[in-house]
Amino acid sequence: MKKSFTSVALLLVAFLACVIQVAAASVNTQDDHHAETKEAGFPVYDKYSSLYNEYYSRWVAHTMIGTEAEPAQFSPFPPFPPFPPPPTFPPFPPFPPRSNALAARDVEVEQFPPFPPFPPFPPPPTFPPFPPFPPRS
Repeated sequence: MKKSFTSVALLLVAFLACVIQVAAASVNTQDDHHAETKEAGFPVYDKYSSLYNEYYSRWVAHTMIGTEAEPAQFSPFPPFPPFPPPPTFPPFPPFPPRSNALAARDVEVEQFPPFPPFPPFPPPPTFPPFPPFPPRS
C-alpha cells in the first residue's frame, strides 16, 4: 500500500512539474517562429508559398471561373449523359387472349364441409375493473 502511494505521489509531482514548465514558457517564442524563419532568409517558406500559389492558380482557380456551373460539373467530374426519353405506354405488345383448357373441361372438385361457426366473443369488460380509488383528502 505504501509503495503504491509513493508511486502515485511521484507521478503527481512529475505531472505538476511538467505543467509548471509549460506554463512558464514564453509565448513570444512560439508565435514568432514563422516571422523569425522568414526574416532569417531561409527560402523554405517562400518556396512553400510559391508552390501553393502555383497549385492553387492552376487547379483550383480555373474551376471558379464558371460560376454558373454546378459543383458536380467542375473539372474532376465528367459531364452528365442526357436523360433517356420517357417510356411509351404500353412498353410491350398486348397479351394474347388466354384460353384455359382446364377450365373448359368438367372437373369435379370435392367440396369441403363448411367451417364451424366462430364462438361468440366474450362480453366487454366493465369499467372500472378495479375498486375505485379513495377520495383525495
